[in-house]
Amino acid sequence: MGTLPRNVKILIGVAAILGLACVAIRVPEIADWDGQDLLAVTLIAALTIAAERCSIPLRHGSETVNFALTDGVWAGALLLVAPSVLTVAVLLGVGIGQALNRWNPLKITYNVAQFLVGITAAQIVFELAGGSGGGPTHPTRWLAALAAMSVTFAVNTSAITLVVSMVERTRFLDVFRLPLTVNVLHWLGNMAIGILAANLLAGRVGGRIGVRPAIWTGLVMMAAGAAGLLWTGPGTPFADLVVQVVLLGSGLGLLVPLMTNALMSSVAVRPAASP
Repeated sequence: MGTLPRNVKILIGVAAILGLACVAIRVPEIADWDGQDLLAVTLIAALTIAAERCSIPLRHGSETVNFALTDGVWAGALLLVAPSVLTVAVLLGVGIGQALNRWNPLKITYNVAQFLVGITAAQIVFELAGGSGGGPTHPTRWLAALAAMSVTFAVNTSAITLVVSMVERTRFLDVFRLPLTVNVLHWLGNMAIGILAANLLAGRVGGRIGVRPAIWTGLVMMAAGAAGLLWTGPGTPFADLVVQVVLLGSGLGLLVPLMTNALMSSVAVRPAASP
């Protein structure tokens, strides 16, 4: 990323302000966190960092659009943790993950901000769609999570397309159409991995072979997918990418609910204060 036009710098500044606002509205809830919330933030942030480190780049002119499995992690977390926990995990996970990738600080700032806006909008839609009622396997919550994460997808895709089109001085729609099919397939895969694994598959696998073996299975799948991505390039067949992304994403989806449950189960239950 070379010298940026003035309008792009203004866009990044506005996005940063909106991102800070998304964190600020969660401060009252953060003040009431306990050990379980801190453990959940650590886990989700760590999985987000892993997803960011294994992102797949797609070049467009002088800019690079990166595809990661973060949506799958966040879809599962949306069903399992408080809004403030997910918000802070997104802030830390994306920021640290992209910093470890040695990306440009302005690019990191913009990406973190637009993800915070997207996940906050998703949390609002999730509540409005009835996602707060019923158990984690209730179909209403699945549909609410799908609707909510579609908002994150729309915000992310539009935000990245907008900044690339401004930097490249091309039409928004021209940039938007280029990776649209890949974007949609990538997002649908993330949703299936995140929501289904968090609600059904991880519990069944853990119940059948045990929590610890299931966690190791998820880690091995992640490692296999990440190892395959190390050798990807412009000539890598699409089918190979699908296999690697499915392995990595399925491993993440298997880990999120099992590790979250294991970590939270290790924290003593704190009785509610008397009025």
